[in-house]
Amino acid sequence: MKKGLFALAAVSTLASSTLCARELLCEQCVPEPECWEHLFVERCQWFVHGEFLYWGVAEGNMDYAITYLVGPNLSAPVIPLEYKIADYDFCPGFRVAASYYNCPKYWEATAQYTWMHNDGKERVSASDSVLLAPTRIDTFTFTSSANSASSKVELDYQLGDLYVARVFDPNAHLRMRLYGGITLGYLNQEFEAEYQIGDSSQNTYNEQWRFFGGGFRVGLTADWFLGCQFYFTGRVSCASLYGGYKNELLEQSLDGADSLTTINTKYDDPRFAFHTQFMTGLSWQVPCDCWSFELFGGYEMNLWFNLNEGIYFSNTFPARTQYYQSVLGLHGLTLRLTYGW
Repeated sequence: MKKGLFALAAVSTLASSTLCARELLCEQCVPEPECWEHLFVERCQWFVHGEFLYWGVAEGNMDYAITYLVGPNLSAPVIPLEYKIADYDFCPGFRVAASYYNCPKYWEATAQYTWMHNDGKERVSASDSVLLAPTRIDTFTFTSSANSASSKVELDYQLGDLYVARVFDPNAHLRMRLYGGITLGYLNQEFEAEYQIGDSSQNTYNEQWRFFGGGFRVGLTADWFLGCQFYFTGRVSCASLYGGYKNELLEQSLDGADSLTTINTKYDDPRFAFHTQFMTGLSWQVPCDCWSFELFGGYEMNLWFNLNEGIYFSNTFPARTQYYQSVLGLHGLTLRLTYGW
């Protein structure tokens, strides 16, 4: 509830800024009585950008328990009902940037930083009619039901970009920027699950992976004039990063006799990760000879590939290693306020 009120307050503040933007115009930049036709100011300018992010996380392979029924005979001892998935909440974040536009050469240089922390908690309990089984521990068998299961997930997301754009004006109502540069990314995720089995047996599962790498990014932005200083604004970019990936798994089982069993697995390797970004929405822009202003609101989607790779070792002969991978996605509301001078 508090997060929802915080997002509503941020939207209200930005909306009120648009109402008083015309009053802040300097005397040299008086608007026309109707919609302005002065779309793009052709002069060198500095810009600062501040963005409010309200994103959620979507990710596969995040099950931690399953509900089931005992079958009518030994040939069908277990009837699965529903998988319980560790889920993220929508959380606030930010992105800040600074850029310089060189008008005579039609190029623009930008430095940008993005930060986001997402988390979430889930819990499920068994009942008289529905039994419960963990899916994240190796020592459990379907001879009894777990009393309860809970999950907790956290993701730290940091991304830095430094790129140069070539600015194009294909016609009087359209501006495009084709850009490319370097990017750095740091992602750290922790996945915890706890299970209460019987009166005194407790099992815990903790998996943490992190990736840090750098690479190159290319992208395209567009501002299409609609009327009355409103624009349809979009961005698409993709990046390939090379870096180090590390995964640590700690599994512990404590039985009624205080006997502790621990499984601790670690591995790390270098790898390539691929990131794509899509953003679209409406912007209200006030281009001026003395200063410029922009307010943008839209939807953004970020997809990461070749991350969150887990390894399970099969304790059979011959021994086999099993891999699983899933796509990591961040998406939600993006609000941007830009000031240029």
